[in-house]
Amino acid sequence: MPWERKVKMKTDENEEDQNEEQLVTEKAMFKWIKERLFHIQSCRWKQISQAHIGSVVSLVTQFVRRALKFVVKDAGVHGKLQKHIMATFDENTDDTHEGLVKLIQDERGHPITYNHYYTDNIQKARHDEAKDSIRNSVKKAA
Repeated sequence: MPWERKVKMKTDENEEDQNEEQLVTEKAMFKWIKERLFHIQSCRWKQISQAHIGSVVSLVTQFVRRALKFVVKDAGVHGKLQKHIMATFDENTDDTHEGLVKLIQDERGHPITYNHYYTDNIQKARHDEAKDSIRNSVKKAA
């Protein structure tokens, strides 16, 4: 093979290596940018969620009051019903805010898997290990 062809092949290989390294670097940078953007956007998750809950509570409160006013004409019955309904609604709203606090705390912690197959396999492995340990202890004692 002529030396010119060898030099050209070597140059092509170097360019391919450089292109591959650049691609790997670009992928890593793109991944970092995506992660950073997700983190920046998710920082506002608490405020967005609280604002959404506030909007829903406001709309539902307005609807319930207007519906009661339209349906119940007796002022005494209307007052008692509204008091009871709004007390229950306030309890549900408090529960919703508590649930949001729990979600935010979970989101700040380590990821948790709720995959029952994974959990079942871990429990089975622990159970099998315990059985083997007991079996071995009994054999040694006998």
